[in-house]
Amino acid sequence: TVQYNETTFDFLNRLAKRYGHYFYDNGRVMVFGAPGTSGGEPTLVYGANMQEFSYEMKVLPSQLEIMENDNRIGNFSTDQTLKYRNECDGFQQNFLNKSNAVFNQTAQQQLNQNPAGGSGKTALEEYAKNKMRAVLGKLMQVNAKSEVAGITLGNSVRITGVDVQLESSYCVTSITHFCEDEGTYENHFTAVNLNGSVFSPQTNPDLVPHCVSQTAIVTANADPDGLSFVQVQMPWQQAKNKTTPYIPMLQDYGGAGRGSHIIPEVGDTVLVEFQGNNAELPVVRGIMTNTKQKSGFSTPNNDLKVLATRSGNQLVMNDSAGSILLQDASNNSITLDGNHNISLRADTLNIDVKQLIINASESTQITTNDYTLNALSKIYISSVKLKQVIKGFMNLCSGKVLINSDDTIDIEGKVVKLHGKKQAMVHSDEAAMINSLGTAKIHGANGNHFTNSPEKIEAVPTAAVALAVVYFRPSPIWKGQYGFDWLREKDNGLNLEPDYESIIESGYKDGISNLTKTEAFEKLKKEYESIPITRKDATAGTTEYFVPYLTLFSKEFVDAMPATTAIKPQYEAQLKLLFDIEEDLEKLEFEFDETLFKVSSKVLPIKTKTNGLEEKNTIIKFTCLKDLDRDHHIDLYAYPKARTNAAGKKIQPTIEDRKLAGRIRVLRNDYTVRREEKIVLVEVKTNIKNKDKDEATGEFNPEEKQNLYNTLHQALIIPVVEKAVLDLSCDANFILGGNHLLGTTIKFMVDDITNQDLFTDCTRAFLEVKDSEGVKINSKYEQYLTVFKFGIPSNRGKLFGAAENIGQKNVVMFTLKDKDDCTLNHESLHALGLYHSHRDHLIIPTKHSNYKYTFPNAKTNHKDATDNVMSYRSTAYATWRWQWKIININIR
Repeated sequence: TVQYNETTFDFLNRLAKRYGHYFYDNGRVMVFGAPGTSGGEPTLVYGANMQEFSYEMKVLPSQLEIMENDNRIGNFSTDQTLKYRNECDGFQQNFLNKSNAVFNQTAQQQLNQNPAGGSGKTALEEYAKNKMRAVLGKLMQVNAKSEVAGITLGNSVRITGVDVQLESSYCVTSITHFCEDEGTYENHFTAVNLNGSVFSPQTNPDLVPHCVSQTAIVTANADPDGLSFVQVQMPWQQAKNKTTPYIPMLQDYGGAGRGSHIIPEVGDTVLVEFQGNNAELPVVRGIMTNTKQKSGFSTPNNDLKVLATRSGNQLVMNDSAGSILLQDASNNSITLDGNHNISLRADTLNIDVKQLIINASESTQITTNDYTLNALSKIYISSVKLKQVIKGFMNLCSGKVLINSDDTIDIEGKVVKLHGKKQAMVHSDEAAMINSLGTAKIHGANGNHFTNSPEKIEAVPTAAVALAVVYFRPSPIWKGQYGFDWLREKDNGLNLEPDYESIIESGYKDGISNLTKTEAFEKLKKEYESIPITRKDATAGTTEYFVPYLTLFSKEFVDAMPATTAIKPQYEAQLKLLFDIEEDLEKLEFEFDETLFKVSSKVLPIKTKTNGLEEKNTIIKFTCLKDLDRDHHIDLYAYPKARTNAAGKKIQPTIEDRKLAGRIRVLRNDYTVRREEKIVLVEVKTNIKNKDKDEATGEFNPEEKQNLYNTLHQALIIPVVEKAVLDLSCDANFILGGNHLLGTTIKFMVDDITNQDLFTDCTRAFLEVKDSEGVKINSKYEQYLTVFKFGIPSNRGKLFGAAENIGQKNVVMFTLKDKDDCTLNHESLHALGLYHSHRDHLIIPTKHSNYKYTFPNAKTNHKDATDNVMSYRSTAYATWRWQWKIININIR
């Protein structure tokens, strides 16, 4: 218990009442404890030696349920006051029953609300018993007047001559003595009947010492129970060298196996509060600093929020710099400087994890003296560019090595050695060359052997398509606005175009014979990058993935073009996707250089298993942001479904688990590849009958000019198109009876032979046009691709036009009643060096080696003809990469 701000007498008086003891002075001695005297028990008889007798009875609430918290075990207990009613028997029980009949409901009492105890179940039982005593002691008392001397305070008297049930022994609780001069004596007293019980009728267990908040010094902090409690000494305890027991300290957060544990050091000043102002229930509220105990972290603007321990460990949050410092006693530190930088300083940094993921969106730098990377299983490096600079010796050791490039591999050195212990091979799918500015030597111990029959050497595949196969095809709105070349396949019947393996017919071989159908298709496949497809069911679907080619100009280039540019090239392409997914996936995700490209949906929503190849109405937009200084891949990867390990944890797939599902090859498009083609569209004016109303002028409609631009843009050619007029209305060659007329039509064919003079005469007439001063005004067009369009038809009937020769930049076109939008681009490509996509020769001669592959002629087999611009289909928008390389030699 605690004596606080009270005299010793007040302290003993409070203790006596709190715990049900008598404390009184009977005139001779001070009594603390059980009442009574050594003189025996006087008998008082009403009407004889006791003149007056009365009694009073009260009804009081006695049905209480007491609840008590135990701060150390973190639990609470309950007890019932009625458990202790039988300490007094007899008529006391009758009075108690009458009270319970009036106060018939049990009331709850929380000791933290009425702050007594606080130390567990034993204290609770003591409190509940004394609470019952407080009721029993007040239920009934008697008042009497007697002439018997010797009755004293605390004395027991026997009262008789009254109602039988009231005849009993009573303990005197107060008495007044009256003695007169005549010698008469009487006393007036009050007494209670507790039927032999010795507790005080003034019992009150709620009398606790009251105390208010105050400071204290921590004297111990090693709580043996590990509850983060501390011992403290308050100023009024110092004189007697007393301390509190281990008392609670408030923490900001806590619980089983969690929470904060910040305990003050011995000697620190703390603020102590008291539950319910009960001096027996102190709680440490927190630290109180003073002039002797400064943290040293105060600033004028209150910039620092700090947690620092006695050894020097610190967590410093600086609002002025916006920084955070975490530092230990040895000056190891982590600094977040508030300016997007984190610094870590230590002699040694050990990282021990199952998985370490580092993402740096811009750059990563490692500087060290010695660097050792030990991967127990494998190393996977994926990068747009990789450059290694070794100033000294470089040693690369491996059981097996594959160095692969889609473009060029250069190995340069003062001396370059290729040493095969068993065999060394140099192979090329096309041309192989050994060149020396000095002497080229070949030494063979057993001789040298040369043949014209190559051996078959298989290339090692660098990747495989697995889990899912995703094909890229033009969107339905594609009209040739950008270049897209893909090997046409069956596509499970999802496209209307015939597959090339079925329709290809032949191609140039050697000028003596043509390629067979099989040879042509095998050669055509080599025009595309081929990736093997690994399927669970080897018999299902195709086994090779042919990478399509995409040509786009860059957005930065197109945005910089003059506003007067007639038709700007495309820097965006919309492609349709076809899906063949073997199993449910976690995701399908594109990988590409995000500084160069933008993809409308990096992660695709399609990820469930398909029934073979399916179309999912998925259109993706690809944007080229900047010029490309080399070809780039846009790859699509399939990530397998997340798996669950033995512990039931879901493991997400990593970059190592993913498989290639699709790829696009975007061709280089910078200034080294782009080129201009200057074109002049000449509208030819004629007046065959030499009549005022008989003039006819050829006109180029917007659709055919759009197709011309689109077709050349596919090969990264920028058309510079000008318009001119050639007036031949007075030229004798183009008037009835003239050399270039047959009736009212232009004489294009003479006995099935092309009238070549038509082309030369048109060019001559155009370049010879002079102004009023006799200056030739069209001489600047001498190096242009010239296209002359007449307003009348030719004698060839449905012929819309023709180039003078393959690779000769001169075209003549005619006007028919039927509209045509695909002749201008078709004939312009002839003029730039392309042949038809169908065969025009029984045996393709050597001089026509650019006649690489042939397909059905649309005039005789429209269904199986290609949609290539060089076919005879009425609408054709596509060109192939191998054609781009012919008309734009900058494309590799």
